[in-house]
Amino acid sequence: MKCLERQRKKLGKDCYDVVFNFEKEEAADPISVDASFSDACKSDADNLCSNVPSALVESCLRRKRKKLSSTCQESLFTREKIEVGDVNLQAGLTTKCSQEISNFCSMTSSENDDTLIC
Repeated sequence: MKCLERQRKKLGKDCYDVVFNFEKEEAADPISVDASFSDACKSDADNLCSNVPSALVESCLRRKRKKLSSTCQESLFTREKIEVGDVNLQAGLTTKCSQEISNFCSMTSSENDDTLIC
């Protein structure tokens, strides 16, 4: 995803729209958009970040990582891996952005999955 974000000006319209909409939804309220993240971290967010606007909850949780439940820590780590890694986990991205991924992102293989590193 990050490689596509960095190449934003070069993306085709369909791919740009998918990337933009994903970023917009994620930024607005990551707890609501990602059900598994919400399940794992809602309690931590309520306890540790209740005074933070919803768009900043995830960054608040990252800053307070040591105080998080193990379930929330794992979910947060998974989100971080997705952010820098496997675009196949982003709905619609591989369909609408296949040409851009080929052009701007190089495939590498890690121990457990294929990830895009740009």
